[in-house]
Amino acid sequence: MKKILQTLLSMRFANTLLAILALLCGLSSLLPQGRELPFYAENYPRAYVLIYRTHFYDVFGSWYFALLIGLLCLSMLLCTGRMLLRCLKGLRQTAEETAALPNAESLEPGQLEELRRWAASVRCREEKAGDTYVFRKNRLGYAGLFLLHLSILLTVLFGVFALVLPKVSDLDCRVGESVKLDDGTRIAVDSFRLYDERGKLDYASVVRITLSDGRQSPAQEIKVNYPMSFGGVKVFQWEYGVSGAVVASPQAQIIAYVDEEIGDEDAARALGEALLKLENVESVKFVSRREAYEQMTQQDPSLTEIADETMLRHRFVLSLKDTERIEETLAEAETIPGVAKAKADIYRALDVSPQRIDLREPAFLSEDGLNGLMFLGLYEGHPEGKEEESTAFYRIQAVSGGLEMPAVDILPGESLSVGGWDYVFQDPYYPGLRVKQMPFPYANSLLEAAMVLMLLGLFLCFFLQPVLVKADEKGYTVAGPRPERIRLELARRLQKEAEKK
Repeated sequence: MKKILQTLLSMRFANTLLAILALLCGLSSLLPQGRELPFYAENYPRAYVLIYRTHFYDVFGSWYFALLIGLLCLSMLLCTGRMLLRCLKGLRQTAEETAALPNAESLEPGQLEELRRWAASVRCREEKAGDTYVFRKNRLGYAGLFLLHLSILLTVLFGVFALVLPKVSDLDCRVGESVKLDDGTRIAVDSFRLYDERGKLDYASVVRITLSDGRQSPAQEIKVNYPMSFGGVKVFQWEYGVSGAVVASPQAQIIAYVDEEIGDEDAARALGEALLKLENVESVKFVSRREAYEQMTQQDPSLTEIADETMLRHRFVLSLKDTERIEETLAEAETIPGVAKAKADIYRALDVSPQRIDLREPAFLSEDGLNGLMFLGLYEGHPEGKEEESTAFYRIQAVSGGLEMPAVDILPGESLSVGGWDYVFQDPYYPGLRVKQMPFPYANSLLEAAMVLMLLGLFLCFFLQPVLVKADEKGYTVAGPRPERIRLELARRLQKEAEKK
């Protein structure tokens, strides 16, 4: 048991543990941590079994890392306790106790006065106990080693807390959007870039943090290895993703019913030219009573039992340029001969919110199944017609009335209107963020306080080293935690004085 205790108290043992932990931390930075097994099987096919069995995919959560940390903390705790006892002993040691120490070195006649002059030159406080002199200086320095050991112990403990206690979330967030955490905190992404100004891959995001209590951080750029912290939340630029996305917004539309007296479909279509001349009308689409009946019965098949197409009218769907002028446009449409007065109606609710649609595979975007947009794929290279550019682009095919138009290449930021909807294509690159939330907001401050305590301990050790010397007519002894320097300095001075005589 004594041998085990001596091993735990030895500096060599603690340094060995620190070296092993530093090596593990260094090696873990070479391998992405915390991924699923398929990731390692795909990227490290020859080593993924070894990675999984050794738990090297999560070094900081492994049993051997926890064991090493536990041994280091135990060793530091025992050493800190020993340093505390020494510190208290040094602070409490009286002049009488120091005067009772046996002499380690002898003094020649007259050298005691030289020793007193030396003590005065280094600003030691002189105390006398009988015929014995005690010289003291920097008694506070006894706390140096204790504070140094304590700060290292606290740094290790708080560092482990910073690794283990935070709640970690991996989030994908598009530019201009925000994600909400469980506690109400929001992370917003203002911008994202994949390459730096020199064209080198160096992805970075500009993010803002809004805490659950309403406090908001200023916008700050984060890069790999350069996270941002605010209110106990730390956001890392973890990775980036590539996925197509489009924001679909319903066009502002009204429906103008053809007058009942116009029953001929060709005559009804002729009204379209007059409607298209209206200032606020962008496009006009004719819908016959037959098509209207089919659309109605598709939405509710039970209507076939109580209605037929003769009960409906031919109509025009007008897409508007300015949604603020919808009432004005309705009134203008009703003045055109052949349009049923007071029968114009709002076709599409204008308060429908735009929706973002992820495009991860080919898809047909349509409301009625006949008119819409076919997403063929997301590519990277030279879009058609812009061979000088190399970028990500969408390949899109418009569909009108079931007829497919030629495919076109659309760049991010461009828009397309099909089937009564406006589609704005988004930048396909988006940041993958890793968010760490500490269970209490001042955990990082505790780690910083431990570092300040370490600096204080180093200052006391190097600049306030305790001096404790006991002397009488026969000899002297140097006490204190580090007596060698004082002993050599005194010996050289007394020898020089003896040589002068």
